[in-house]
Amino acid sequence: MPEKKPIAFFPTPKEIVTYMLQMVSINNPCILESGFGSGVFLSQLSSISNNVHGIEYSDDFFDEARKKYPEYNLTHTDYLDFKPELKYDVIIGNPPYIAPEKMPLHMSNKLKEIVVKITIKTRTTHSILFEVISIALLTPVIEVFVSNVDMH
Repeated sequence: MPEKKPIAFFPTPKEIVTYMLQMVSINNPCILESGFGSGVFLSQLSSISNNVHGIEYSDDFFDEARKKYPEYNLTHTDYLDFKPELKYDVIIGNPPYIAPEKMPLHMSNKLKEIVVKITIKTRTTHSILFEVISIALLTPVIEVFVSNVDMH
């Protein structure tokens, strides 16, 4: 199996992570970090929750985080394929911003499949799919931080 490398990785500044976590108003939420990369969000999530879950596609990032954060429930998979058994109170992260034509073929195909299922008829980026999937995984008390950046 080929090694899974980071896709469109750009680390979130720690100040932004701190700001985003201050906006969470639920006490001890069940929280999902939707593509944890180098672990900038993971490093601060214990300040608001003891029920932290994370998803990561990259082999190297996943292996590093598993060693550094053994107390977290981390899953090594593509977020587009993630099918959890539970719902989350908060989903937070910095999704990869990549145009469909620049992503690996298997992800581009998955993107097309999801877009058809949700009948989005406009140009959609991978980051928008993270947001759509995240909304579906939230518990009824919804707190959503949606980016308005669309990089092509």
